[in-house]
Amino acid sequence: MSPLELLTQTIAEGRESQRVEFKQSAPWAELKNKLIRTALAMANVRDGGIIVIGMAQNGEEFAPDGMSPADLATYKSDEIKAAINSCAEPPVSVEWFTEVLAGKTFGMLVVQEFDQFPVLCKRDDKGLDNGAIYFRSFRMPETAKVSSHFEMRDILDRAIDRGVAALVQRLNRVGLKLGENEESDAAKFARQQERL
Repeated sequence: MSPLELLTQTIAEGRESQRVEFKQSAPWAELKNKLIRTALAMANVRDGGIIVIGMAQNGEEFAPDGMSPADLATYKSDEIKAAINSCAEPPVSVEWFTEVLAGKTFGMLVVQEFDQFPVLCKRDDKGLDNGAIYFRSFRMPETAKVSSHFEMRDILDRAIDRGVAALVQRLNRVGLKLGENEESDAAKFARQQERL
C-alpha cells in the first residue's frame, strides 16, 4: 500500500486506535517528545503504527485540517529519525512522509514493529523515562508505560517468536533442517514392530 493510500484509509476511518494516533498541526519542537514517545510505543505493538499530523480534534471527533506550511517546514525526515533513535534501544524503523489529500498536506510517521527485541527508552527527557517500555494500550488509544502482565506477555511472546524464527533461519543456513526428513515417533514405532 502506498503512503497516500495508507493516509487516505487512516483518515477515512477517522478514529485513533492502538495502531493510529492523530495530532493537530504544530511545529516539530512542540510535538517532538510526544511523537518520540508514541513512536517508541508503536514499535512495541504488533504490526507497528501510524501517526498522522494535521488532524484537528473536537471532543472525540477528528477533522482532516492538514498542516500549516510554517509547521510543515519544521519537519525534516533525517532529524525526526535521529531524534526518535536517540531515545530508542534498539533503533526504531520509522519513515516520514508528507502527502496531499483533498488539497491539504499531512505529515505521517509510519513506525514498524520491533525486529527482534522490544524497544526501550534509553534517556530521560520531558515525558520520556530511561529504561521504560512504552506501549499503546489495548483499553484505549493512549501511549503509556507497560503496566500489566498482559501487555508485557504480548511483547515478550512476539519477541520469543521472532527469536525462534531467527534461530531456525540460522540453523537452515548452516545446513541443519528442523523437522524436515525427520521420522515421526509413530513411524519409528511401526518400523520397529515390522522388524520383530
